[in-house]
Amino acid sequence: MGNEPVAGLAFSGKPRCVAVAWPLWFSIAFPVLGLHSCLAVWEGPSADAPQAAEADVLPGGDETAAPDLLLHGDAAAKAGALASFSQAIIAEDNADSDAALEDYQQALALDPGYTELAVKVAYELARRGDPSAGIQVLKDSIKASPKAPLAYLYLSQLYAKYLGKPDVGLKYAQQALDLDPTNFASYVAVYEIYQAVNQPAKAAEVLDQAAKLPNTDPQFWLQLGEMYLKSLGDGHFSR
Repeated sequence: MGNEPVAGLAFSGKPRCVAVAWPLWFSIAFPVLGLHSCLAVWEGPSADAPQAAEADVLPGGDETAAPDLLLHGDAAAKAGALASFSQAIIAEDNADSDAALEDYQQALALDPGYTELAVKVAYELARRGDPSAGIQVLKDSIKASPKAPLAYLYLSQLYAKYLGKPDVGLKYAQQALDLDPTNFASYVAVYEIYQAVNQPAKAAEVLDQAAKLPNTDPQFWLQLGEMYLKSLGDGHFSR
């Protein structure tokens, strides 16, 4: 058959590639599903292309798959999450934020351990005036991936800045710091909460704790130096 076109079909639309940060399970699914490394988005036929009759690319498309080819359990959930994630990307590309949020939420319902997506959805919900729903999304993510510090870090921000509960926010920020002492963002979160509750001595201790780390990342030390200067300027730090 070679590369001959399928009779009755006119593939005159323009596929585009959407660059996204795919989760690990999405990357693994590519060779299984026979997809390429980019997501082809079908834009439909061009205005001057003749309308083609509907046809099934694969014969027997309506037939039930053989039992040994069906996905079950976790594999089925991952495949469903992949489908919802793909639909969300298409909706975002079409500027349909409501549909994108709904599809992202469906992907998380099937795979709550995708922390970066949980943070994206949580902050979108908070931005729309529902921080409690965003907090629940992050808590579900923590249950699925308890050692991922990112969810704890952003959970602290929602409590401290959206709900006005710095004590709860401090608890989660400290947990994020304990999970990854090399992540400077966690120090900033703890530091800022101490500042907000007027505990400058505690805030200074956080910076001193960071300064004692055997960290070889130049960016870490640049950020820490900026925080020290900010503390001096704000009058929250003295030596």
